[in-house]
Amino acid sequence: MHPQRSTSRPEIKELRQLRRALGANIQRMRMERQMTLHECARQAHTYPLTLDYYEMGRRQLDLDMLAILAAVFGVRLAELLAAQEKEAASIAAVPACG
Repeated sequence: MHPQRSTSRPEIKELRQLRRALGANIQRMRMERQMTLHECARQAHTYPLTLDYYEMGRRQLDLDMLAILAAVFGVRLAELLAAQEKEAASIAAVPACG
């Protein structure tokens, strides 16, 4: 018998929204520092396409990459995530179409 899943588990749609919000925040921080995608990717020891996928919310970031990007931007990890929460709140406040 499988344990019953909690009803408080975030839905897939919400996770996608959070990923997009975090990606938008990463892109904003990169652009504020006038870094190209290639320069930021080089400093983060990743590929530009991978970083582009992060920024577009098409790929999930792991904790290691979040920490690396925070270091590249010269911010604490908590700052990177706190800004992401603000973005997510603004996305959640937009009414759904339909």
